[in-house]
Amino acid sequence: MGAGHGCGGRLRRRWLGPVADGEQLGTADPIGCEVVPLVGVGVVEPGLVAEAQGDAEGDGGHTGEHKDPRGQDEGRGVGCGHEGEDKRAQAGGGQDDTSRSVVLHRPSLCPGDEWSNPPTVGEMEGIGAIYAEGRVRLTDLVGSADPEGRTRPVPGCPEWAVHDVIAHVTGVCADVLAGDVEGVSTEPWTAAQVARRKDMSLIEILGEWAQVAPQVEAVAEHFPARVDEQWVLDLTTHEHDIRGSLSRPGGRDSAGVMVGIDFAATMGLSGSIKGRGLPALCVRAGGEEWIAGEGEPAAAVEGSPFELFRAMTGRRSANQIRGLQWDGDADLFVPAFEFGPFTLPASDLIE
Repeated sequence: MGAGHGCGGRLRRRWLGPVADGEQLGTADPIGCEVVPLVGVGVVEPGLVAEAQGDAEGDGGHTGEHKDPRGQDEGRGVGCGHEGEDKRAQAGGGQDDTSRSVVLHRPSLCPGDEWSNPPTVGEMEGIGAIYAEGRVRLTDLVGSADPEGRTRPVPGCPEWAVHDVIAHVTGVCADVLAGDVEGVSTEPWTAAQVARRKDMSLIEILGEWAQVAPQVEAVAEHFPARVDEQWVLDLTTHEHDIRGSLSRPGGRDSAGVMVGIDFAATMGLSGSIKGRGLPALCVRAGGEEWIAGEGEPAAAVEGSPFELFRAMTGRRSANQIRGLQWDGDADLFVPAFEFGPFTLPASDLIE
């Protein structure tokens, strides 16, 4: 593909800037799944919470000082996860004032006496805050759903109802805290999260989530190898799965969508393209560009951040992906949108 596609040969990420020379974002296995495994849609690794907590304690606990690595300017490079922070700092540039923060303990999280957030949770910035914002939105959404809606099937996860999806995202946080990561990235691991909560009411599960999630949010920025971004992708994907089930669209311009599309483009889709021996693809959304694969892009695809995010997380059919704005051979790349746990639905998913 020539320069007419308007997508340079170097990655431009929404927050972290261009890839520094010699740095890599990951390595694909033969089927195109990156070495950072996709779990249901999220991921954890053995010992990562203990490691993250140790990092936080070594920095004085980061109380009120969580810096969003995505607040860096364009002059800073991209490493593999947050381990490259010192290297990026040497590249120049500094923090701007665009860090996001939310108050995790808020009345809307506590609609009744049955459950509440830990009262000591305060303000947080960075990736943990992005997850918390999504958790607040999803909690408010399902907490206000009628009883029928809480058990309604979820088209984006055909084998699960709304109750099961909330059980899964809660179970991910609980398992991380408990160190229960044996079998991570397998269906039995996620199925066990749902099974353990099958006799709990949705309000009870939301209460558990409100207790365990802030503890993970507090250390998430210290997770290795972009695990924090994948964790946000997990939640954001399921937020919109549930919104589709309840016919309650919203949150399509959230920070979680941009975190998700960035991770999916540069890890999942990129690995899938490389694993299939395809040329690179330029991905455009929301005024940003990403290179998926290696070398000069042979084609470009463009759409809204939300539509591309759903397309790269197994929530759009092959026909819907072909319906995006393509400059080049769409049919060549559509199969690459299946990677990790993501397969394309046989029929269109309308949200």
